[in-house]
Amino acid sequence: MIKMRLHTVAGLFIVVLFSLCLINSSAMAGWQIETVDSSISVGLDTSLAFDSSGNPAIAYFDGDNGKLKYARFNGTSWDITPIDAAGWVGWNVSLAFDSSNNPAISYHDIINQSLKVARFNGTDWDIKTVDSSGRVGYWNSLAFDASHNPAISYLEDYPNYDLKLARFNGTSWVITRVDSSGDVGWYTSLNFDGSGNPGISYYDMTNDNLKYAHFNGVSWDRTHADSSMGVGMYTSLAFDASGNPAISHFDWRNGRPKYAHFNGTSWVNTIVDSSGGVGGYTSLAFDASGNPTISYLDSANGGLLKYARFNGTLWVKTIVDPSGGVGWYTSLAFDSSGNPAISYLDVGNSNLKFAHFSARDATCQCPIGSASGCISGQVTEKDTGVTLAWRSVIFEGRLFPGGPRISMKTLTDDNGCYQFFLPEGVGKIKVRRCRGGGRKIVGVPYGWSVNNVNFECK
Repeated sequence: MIKMRLHTVAGLFIVVLFSLCLINSSAMAGWQIETVDSSISVGLDTSLAFDSSGNPAIAYFDGDNGKLKYARFNGTSWDITPIDAAGWVGWNVSLAFDSSNNPAISYHDIINQSLKVARFNGTDWDIKTVDSSGRVGYWNSLAFDASHNPAISYLEDYPNYDLKLARFNGTSWVITRVDSSGDVGWYTSLNFDGSGNPGISYYDMTNDNLKYAHFNGVSWDRTHADSSMGVGMYTSLAFDASGNPAISHFDWRNGRPKYAHFNGTSWVNTIVDSSGGVGGYTSLAFDASGNPTISYLDSANGGLLKYARFNGTLWVKTIVDPSGGVGWYTSLAFDSSGNPAISYLDVGNSNLKFAHFSARDATCQCPIGSASGCISGQVTEKDTGVTLAWRSVIFEGRLFPGGPRISMKTLTDDNGCYQFFLPEGVGKIKVRRCRGGGRKIVGVPYGWSVNNVNFECK
């Protein structure tokens, strides 16, 4: 048996099984993808959070039956529970856990045009209407404050088209108009800073750009975080380690995700992915190293789920789910081990999916004498930061590739190097054959870099 430690942060992770070498998928590293709910038309709007035990939970809308649903992983399988089926409810969901590890979900009641919240009390779900004045509750976002009380940001669509905030004070819900300057409050995202003050990112439809509102302890400060035209949809707000706000959002005019970060003095805006036709349904979270990461939809290529991480210099982009027709309504969170996870809609199959990155060891099981080893790694295009993952099983004199976008055509040259051909014929990676327990990269095409290469000889 050959064992290899695999470290890769890229997606595009598909292993081809051969009769001579079987991959142990239970120990696989990389992005693991599963269908959580295969019912018809589920996953239209998702919200992901991890409980205190490190198990993922997802709130989502069942569009076929018009009800709010909740899925929680019990350590072995997903338990799925219908929460509210009174009318047509569950659109624009937002999930968070309270200090007692009980879930709370805010959502829109479509029939009654109101904002509702469902809280699990340890035994049952307690469902309340928070605001029913006009057409309210769109694009809501739920978070708990320092006193462990829930708060919800949302849009009042009609008649005022305002950004509103509802805060529970322990007894009742107190509702505030945060911004009433025009048609504002779309795609809200709520979070609390280190001082316990709320911040809200949202789309200003009147000015077609991104706004941010922050409560300073006395009043609300409102600013345009990105004043460009055509930006600010699908916002997601998080605070960095220094307590500064950061927002991922969609530049719909140019089809790209953007990242707005307040550096303590001003807002700095960055294009995350400029490939075009990408960037809808963004979700932002900071990893354990304090680097921002964003999940989003690539609609230009038939619907792909993408994940971008800033490494301190550039944004490294990964295709997490390349199956097509996927990546709508993404929600990103990190588990207790610092691994990212994403809930999202598979449009092609109309169901809810979950992608979770695992850094566990991968084991390549081969019969004695059949293979030279297992090899894996990443290749990154330096100019764009696009990263591809590859994994292969190497046999004497030949190679079976196990990742997409690495050509099936390979060869071994006279100098004893395996050659991995890159996409579109741009070049090849040359890896020296097994000598004394390892492999060595001896050739990399211009404009590309190779890292995280691991190999263990038989």
